[in-house]
Amino acid sequence: MNTSFFKAKIPTYLVAVMAFLLFMGFPFVNVVNEQEVQPALPPIPVDNDRLQIELLIMKLSGAARFGGRHDGVSLSGAARKQKRAGALSNIDRRGFALEVKAINIDKEGALVTIEAHNGKELGVDNIQLKLAKIRSRWNLTDAGDLAELFPQVFGNKMSKSGPASGQEPPPQMTPATIRMSDRALVPINHPWTNTPVINASLTMQHIQRRLFSDNAALDLEAIYVDAATQNAVSFHLDPYWDRIVFAQRSGNWIRSYGDHSGEYRFAGPKAMVVDPFGTIYVADSENGRIVKLHYASGAIQYVSDFTIPGLGHPVDVSLEINGAANPSYNHMWIADDFNGRLFELSPSGAVVQTVEYYTVGAQTYRLARPRKVLAAEELSLLWYPYVSFIDAERNAFVVADPNSVTGTTITAISSVEFIQPGSLLTSIGQDLTSEWWVADARLGMLHKFGQLGNYLTSVSGFAFPKTVTKAQWYFDASHTNISQYLYTAEPWGNTTGLRAFFPGADAIALQATQGSTSFVFSFVRTNMCRYKAKVVRASDNLLVVPLDTGSWGGSPV
Repeated sequence: MNTSFFKAKIPTYLVAVMAFLLFMGFPFVNVVNEQEVQPALPPIPVDNDRLQIELLIMKLSGAARFGGRHDGVSLSGAARKQKRAGALSNIDRRGFALEVKAINIDKEGALVTIEAHNGKELGVDNIQLKLAKIRSRWNLTDAGDLAELFPQVFGNKMSKSGPASGQEPPPQMTPATIRMSDRALVPINHPWTNTPVINASLTMQHIQRRLFSDNAALDLEAIYVDAATQNAVSFHLDPYWDRIVFAQRSGNWIRSYGDHSGEYRFAGPKAMVVDPFGTIYVADSENGRIVKLHYASGAIQYVSDFTIPGLGHPVDVSLEINGAANPSYNHMWIADDFNGRLFELSPSGAVVQTVEYYTVGAQTYRLARPRKVLAAEELSLLWYPYVSFIDAERNAFVVADPNSVTGTTITAISSVEFIQPGSLLTSIGQDLTSEWWVADARLGMLHKFGQLGNYLTSVSGFAFPKTVTKAQWYFDASHTNISQYLYTAEPWGNTTGLRAFFPGADAIALQATQGSTSFVFSFVRTNMCRYKAKVVRASDNLLVVPLDTGSWGGSPV
């Protein structure tokens, strides 16, 4: 079947535009406000064993240094060792960092030797940590002396639903509490057209077609067929023209599915998801069905369509990618805004659980109108096995633990309700560090949240953003790789359309207290990254404190 809907040869540079350059990103050179025009970067490998272990230790270091808790470790009942006699009781733990001294990996797991110090004195050396690899993720199984040295991290270990426990009400975001940043996202200019927005004016100029329906809220996905970014295939779901437009730059083509004889006919499809192996699932809303398609060799083929008992109007679909290069592990989440339900399906298609309510502390809410659902993926370096959704009735972004469902009630890890006049949460995305991005159409913003759903910052300058993407995976023979970039869709028109960004970084919410002999300050990092910084006294340009935390952010420092 020939699904090409353009007879004439399409200019290569425009195909690159319409491939949306999903995964045709540009390196982040400096944290600046101007657009960067640089060569494309391929997806980065994330499954190197030694790298994963080092990043886990860096994450622990951040929790230990700043008195936080670490919810990404699982300690067995025999995980804690007795204190070394006198070694840990009289140590000043403030400002401690963890440094890896040796990593030994074998078929049984990994043994990591670290030392904890504060830069002035050695606290404890030769601390041994034991790790085990479950599928593609390393898990800490024995914290050794570290559990005694930092009880705030490991003692009274926080359960997966720990952040939501207690009697405190869920946080609400107001204009006074939104933290704005102009550097948390770096916009990317297209290198061939040097334009920051791909829109209908551009397509009309080059191929005399608008390509998508006016004001369409396009859903965006992509896959890599190999590590070459020009071979990536992007997919754009048009809910008004009931079709998928897909394109590849290196192949010099743009094609469509859903508007040709013999193809499945959508009716108001609201969302789609594409796994790294070419399987496409579409939430065919008005037909009340989930459609399964498959992409290969430049064409989309119909596989099947199905419904499940109790599914009325699917508005979103998401995959929890649980197995490296093995789609048989993948679970599916479906949002139904008519019946007010989330469904989790097993790889075989069986309903694992149905969610109709969620609890936040002591409060229980009816999930009457879920707008979006997005599952975190086990392949992430800093993975938390959570699912997020937008509760349209409360205009709230919720992160919950899928393992906490009792009956039809799920426990929220966090819930942030936006009560600003006009706020309308419309989409959820995730970047390569598994931090959440939530589109706010009416405020023209993207709100950023940490992995546990803690609010970090907001970025303005959008025109009714309807879609934000999730970083995609690519599997080669030896590595799991992830895209480095983030993409958005605004209503398709002459001036608005598709935009691309690199996750940037900023330090915001600076607070400082000056004492007689001290100056204490803190700030919030907007990106989960290792950072280096200097504290310099302005009066004489004296270096006061060099900072090299080796920790991962999204929390006060």
